[in-house]
Parts: sequence; structure tokens; C-alpha cells
Amino acid sequence: MVRAIKILTGVIVFILFAITGLYSGIFPGSINSAQEKLAANVERSIKLYGADWADVEMRGQKVVLAGEAPNVDALLATVDAALKSKWSGGALVGGVTKVDARAATVYDGPPIVDPFVWRATHANGELKFAGYVPSQAGRDRIYTTAAERFPDATIIGALEIAGGVTLEQDWMTTVTIALQMLSLLEAGEVSAENTEFLLTGTSNDEGVEGAIAVLAGSAPARYSFENALIIVEPEIIEPGPIEDAVADENAAVDAAEQCRVRIDALVSGLSISFRTAATDVSASERAKLDAVRDALVVCPSAHLTITGHTDSRGRTSRNYQLSLFRADAVGAYLKAAGVNASQITTDGAGSSQPIASNLTPDGRAQNRRIEFSVEIRE
Repeated sequence: MVRAIKILTGVIVFILFAITGLYSGIFPGSINSAQEKLAANVERSIKLYGADWADVEMRGQKVVLAGEAPNVDALLATVDAALKSKWSGGALVGGVTKVDARAATVYDGPPIVDPFVWRATHANGELKFAGYVPSQAGRDRIYTTAAERFPDATIIGALEIAGGVTLEQDWMTTVTIALQMLSLLEAGEVSAENTEFLLTGTSNDEGVEGAIAVLAGSAPARYSFENALIIVEPEIIEPGPIEDAVADENAAVDAAEQCRVRIDALVSGLSISFRTAATDVSASERAKLDAVRDALVVCPSAHLTITGHTDSRGRTSRNYQLSLFRADAVGAYLKAAGVNASQITTDGAGSSQPIASNLTPDGRAQNRRIEFSVEIRE
């Protein structure tokens, strides 16, 4: 009997010692140690999912989530990722038992885009907008500023409301400055990707560059401007005999046609490719465009239309914007390289004109393309 009591006492003491060890952190498998490891696993799981928005607090085996999720699906997926987090500590301390997301909120603004792009083009009596704007008030302000700065231009194009701007007031200030710059040019374009703005165009006023530099310096600190302006000296035409004028005109027509044929030959087999969802022109693709640039510079009457295309993945409206931005990227490179902005028009066709099947990676790669057409304008 005494022996049995001693054995029972020993078992009770062992159990009490084990429980004390679990909750005190003495053992590697203690409750505290397990909770720390479980918390680390939860953090790792949701970060791998991409939920940088979430703040995590562990209360035993319960996860408490806080922060602003970009959408409901992201919140539900984060909860699921947290629930699946485990630690090999056994039944008592082996995993998450509950996720409390009552402190988390869901972003209810417009869809967030990255990159946040915007563009305004002024040529041939038109001011054309494309891209995104952070709010309806911002869109109204842009159109009002455009009407004031370009009173004789027809304003066309649409701006889609989207999230992605950190400080709307700073972005709007920079866009207003960009429109001021554009209004100083004979023709040109200003485009933006997140905080970087690019101005291209032509002017016959040498003082424009200084004025634009001053405007660029007044932009909010986090925004930058790059310009690729071409200053054109006014052409002085000397009067001459009618016969010489007719001969010169005929020669000009022949030269223009030769230009068209030459440029058409250059672009007919030209393939400019893009990575999925990307709009940047790679160094290898830019090298292909240099010959086109050289031909356009010496053929001022040649006009190049650049049309962007995408594969079928993604929303139709997004694909249209993406195709237009790709065409804009090619046009911007040519303009920055010295081509007159009035010689280039850009357009987007989205995924509406595939040349291959969208069911295979190779076919989709072929559909993510740029097409060119050349004409001679007086």
C-alpha cells in the first residue's frame, strides 16, 4: 500500500512538474516557446501570401488580426492562411485554433493600381488624356486646368478613377505643373508612372527649357521630371521662281514616298515584345527601334501610328489601358530619341485583335505585341 502511494505521488509530482515546464518555458516544447514559434509561423504564412497589410497578435493559440485589407477576398485568404499555421508541438500547442478578424477593416475605395500611370498629349488641335486619377474631384480639376491652359484645343480621352497615390494633393500639384509645361510647347506629351514624369515635345522658343526647369523645381520633393525636348529653329523660306518651286515640290513628293517605303520596310517585320502585364521597353527592344528613329528624323513628313495589343488574360478595360500604355512607351522612346512628337500617334486595341491562340504561352506571347503603320502627311 505504501509502495502504491509512493508511485502515485511520484506520478502526480511528475505531471505537475511537466505542466509547470510547459507554461514556464523551461522545456523546448513549453507553452511559451510553442506560442512564439506559432506566432512566427503565422507571420511567415501571411507574409508569403502577400498580406503586408495585416498586424498579428497571438493570444494563446488564437490569432488576432488588425489592419486594412485591400479587399474582402484578401481578408478571407489571410484568415485561411493563419488558420493553417502549425507547429509540431503536439495536440495541446500544435496550431491555431481560432482567428479573430473583428479589428481588421476592408478598403472601400477605388481599385488600387500599380503602376499608377497618367498621360496627356497635345497635337493637331487636340489634348488627349489617358490613365488614372485618384478621385472625381481630381479628375474635374484636371479638365478645368486643361480648358484654361489649352483654350483652343479639343479635349478628348478618359481618366479612370483608381487608388495608388500616397498623397493626392502632391500628385495633383505635380499634374498641374505638368500641364503648364505642356502648354509651353508647340506639340508634345507628358506622361507619368507613379512619381516619375516624362515630358517630350517640340518648341521653337529657346527660352522654354529654362521655364520648364523652373516649373520642375517647384514640384513636391518626391516627384521627378525628365524632359526630352527638341528646340526647332524657325524655317526661313526664300522666294524663288515658280518653276523651281514646282520642281522642288515634285522632288519633295518623290523623297516623301521613298521615306514611306523605307520606314514601311523597317517596321513591317519589326517585333516589339513585352513581359506579361509590363509596359517598359527593354534595352534589346529599344535597340530595334533605333533604325526607325533614324528614318523618321530624316523624313519629317512621315507619320507613324503605333498600336499596342495584349493577350486575353485580365479585364477588357485593363487590357485596353495596358495596350495603350505599351504603345505610349514605344512612342515615348522614339520621341525621347529625337523624333518629332507630331510624327507619332499611339493607340491601344487591347485583346480584341489576336494573331495567335490565347490558350498557349507561346500564342499569348505573340499577342502581346506592337504594330506600326506609316503614312505621308503634308
